[in-house]
Amino acid sequence: MSKMKLARNIGIIGAFVTFVISPNTNLDPINLIKFFFLFIGAGYLIADYKRVISRFKTGTKTYHYFVISTLAFVLFQFVGLFFSGATLISQIYGVFGRNTGFLTYLALSILVLLVSTLENSQQVREVIKYLLIITCFEMFYGLFQFANLDPYSWKNLYNRIIGTLGNPNFSSAFYGIVASLIIPYLFVKSLGVRNRLIVLVGIGVLFFLTVASHSWQGTGLIMISSAIYFLTFIRSIPKIRILGYPIGLLYLGITALAVRGFQGDGPFGTYLNKPTFTIRMDYWQTAINTIQHHLLFGVGSDNFGDWFRLMRNEETVKRIGLGVTTNSTHNVALDIMANTGLFAGVLYLSVVVLILWKALPRLWRPGTLDNAMFLPLFLGWFAYFIQSMVSINQIGVGVWGWIFQGLMASLVLNDTNFTHKISEVTEKKKKKTEKALSAPSLLRIVVTPVFILIAVLPLYSDAKLISSLKSGDENKVYAAVTAFPLDPARLNYATQTFSQNKLPEISLKSAKFTVEHFPNSFDAWDLLRQVTNNQADRDLAISNMKRLDPYFEKYSQ
Repeated sequence: MSKMKLARNIGIIGAFVTFVISPNTNLDPINLIKFFFLFIGAGYLIADYKRVISRFKTGTKTYHYFVISTLAFVLFQFVGLFFSGATLISQIYGVFGRNTGFLTYLALSILVLLVSTLENSQQVREVIKYLLIITCFEMFYGLFQFANLDPYSWKNLYNRIIGTLGNPNFSSAFYGIVASLIIPYLFVKSLGVRNRLIVLVGIGVLFFLTVASHSWQGTGLIMISSAIYFLTFIRSIPKIRILGYPIGLLYLGITALAVRGFQGDGPFGTYLNKPTFTIRMDYWQTAINTIQHHLLFGVGSDNFGDWFRLMRNEETVKRIGLGVTTNSTHNVALDIMANTGLFAGVLYLSVVVLILWKALPRLWRPGTLDNAMFLPLFLGWFAYFIQSMVSINQIGVGVWGWIFQGLMASLVLNDTNFTHKISEVTEKKKKKTEKALSAPSLLRIVVTPVFILIAVLPLYSDAKLISSLKSGDENKVYAAVTAFPLDPARLNYATQTFSQNKLPEISLKSAKFTVEHFPNSFDAWDLLRQVTNNQADRDLAISNMKRLDPYFEKYSQ
């Protein structure tokens, strides 16, 4: 396909992944359907791999490193599937309610590599167009939710402004990232007063929704991006450029005080040291403990939840309680390291550092910028990176973070990109190459159905469970929940449902099936302990609960 078609398809994939939900057909109405569209989209695009090869041949050394690191990242995660010791199926698809297993990172890596082959502002604008379209929907939907006019009644324990992302933190982050992207356009005179007014209203609504969601993530991202833009604006004016130095030092000072404040120290401690951040720091410490004990391959892709109790410190139990657990470190880099090993996490971070290393000089010397797309893309990408350091790699948000990463790689790791200074000879050569690369691909016809089949399995299995529950037939429910691909969360849900409906035999059968296939699931052993009347089963369950949580006996009394 042509570069413009590639850009269009990337934008459409990103929009669908953020937008789609399946509240009436799936037990998990958010993440499974998003994974489905992400993986299928990656399967459709992978046929254009020759574009990456072509760009690699003509790219800079830094672009070579970007491509090699991304491929090594995928390879290391793949090898880890067989050496981490975790159940293979849980690593491939990821845990219920997250679905950030190996296949998700494979799809995101395919996406980021192909995005990095885009090479002019027109193609970038084509991608961003679909982001802005879906943002308009998310804004209106968020306002409807704020007014309590959501047509669907979500089972949500948090603020009702969740958009199509399932959690107010995720919706707030999405609003903040998009607002960060469009802040520079507020000051582009060539847009005209009308368009700049539209941008101002958009930023205002996005900011309002971040505040109304009671999630500081999006609000903080907008404030940080505004501060970066202000510094760049000062540096772009020759007469006052020198003021950038004291402003930069002021920012560093505020950042240092903010870090201390989050820890409960300094002048900001009273305002910033909130329980949610304290809990996150406990999660991060547990992740560090996990990395230290499983340095090479981690505990298995998306399997941190099974190891959280085993790896946490006693101080964490005392502070947040025995029953407070998580299946995510709430930091994407730590998540990757804990789940798939230190090397995979270092590869991921090295690409981020490489882009920052190439981007920051342009940011400090804005007069050298050769393209108006740089600052918006940088702010959008950097906003995602900041958010990813304190939150979960939610697929609907993360897909745009990885798209931005590919765009930044295209912009700052290839010296000839986005300049529009192409000779006639080069243009003819490019058109010839473009024609060759745009030829219909048999590979696409073969690979896409395979990706569809792989992606539909968990979606169908989850939907089948819902339909069997509606039927009221316990045998159909058991058949559905024990069908491939297995998921411990769905099995535990079925066990609880059987127990609550006074079906002890099938409840016990379900519990034993779960612990047999997922022996590191603490919740599965706990359910077995609850539903069995056999003392030997109960003793076995308790011994395994002690194995998986060294503080269970001490703090469960």
